[in-house]
Amino acid sequence: MSEQPQQTASTIKIHLMVRNRKQILFDGDVKALTSKNDSGIFDVLPEHANFISVLKESITIHTLDGKKQAIPLNNGVIKVKDRAVRCYIDLLTAEAQK
Repeated sequence: MSEQPQQTASTIKIHLMVRNRKQILFDGDVKALTSKNDSGIFDVLPEHANFISVLKESITIHTLDGKKQAIPLNNGVIKVKDRAVRCYIDLLTAEAQK
């Protein structure tokens, strides 16, 4: 009988920071992140490979307590490296267009 590897805190969460030019919009640990690029919709999960991409439309944050938080955007960039995700975005709001 084979043993399954135990999940540790680092394998069930990933650290996410989302910011625009003015402020940090989100900074904390999450279960996952969903967004869209030219290839379509994608998810970033713990243990994800290093990755850089342009973002479109929105980011959906899947929090550790099971909730979802959507952030609409004009465009942005995502960088995934070493179990950390950084998103730099232009918000899709009247406030951001001033």
